[in-house]
Amino acid sequence: GRVPDGELRDLYASCRALILPGEEDFGMTAVEALASGKPVVALGRGGVLESVPLREPCGGVFYDSPDENQLEAALSHLEKLELRIVPQDLQRYARRFSLDEFLHKMARTLGVPESSPKNFSASGNRFGNPKLRNNRWPPISGISHSSCYSRRRPHRASGATATARPEPAQ
Repeated sequence: GRVPDGELRDLYASCRALILPGEEDFGMTAVEALASGKPVVALGRGGVLESVPLREPCGGVFYDSPDENQLEAALSHLEKLELRIVPQDLQRYARRFSLDEFLHKMARTLGVPESSPKNFSASGNRFGNPKLRNNRWPPISGISHSSCYSRRRPHRASGATATARPEPAQ
């Protein structure tokens, strides 16, 4: 479910990793975790295949099928890799998905001077908004179907630890 931006930042700050058991088209949730310096444990489908690095930098672990045994194995593998994970490297890697980087690449592709970002949209407002351009990351709307991996509470299947986000009321 959705949480306020400040609470979301606190969740990322206090977790060891993001667990993403579902498939996302782009993988923005994974990019948010990387931007927070946290690795990702994800079902190896969809956008995470392009947004989460597995080698340099080591940004997480994928698993093949959505079942508890695969997730448990992925969590165990992450625990073995944790010493190789450098939060600053993950943050640096995630910058390639920032609005500033997008504007830079679009300017180059379209041959538009980078000093004129408002030329990117028909309305002239979306990318010309100085407040939006000054934010490294646009406001975060929340995460659904994910959880943050933490040392706070034992994970019932593996003895590992996990903190899950509360699901929205139905």
